[in-house]
Amino acid sequence: MKKLKGENFFKNITGEEVFLTFTVSDYEFENKEVEDIIIQLNDNDYQTEYLEWMKSWAD
Repeated sequence: MKKLKGENFFKNITGEEVFLTFTVSDYEFENKEVEDIIIQLNDNDYQTEYLEWMKSWAD
């Protein structure tokens, strides 16, 4: 996914910014791992919004 993002694959297909994430159905990521994935795959406003939302999980 990082390679495709770096090639603007998703933006070229949709014509706009997208939010990317990654999960594995039989594995549960720790919050820090999820945060790292979000940071690596997103460099737009969606990244900040998602990371802020993640903070509410602890509540």
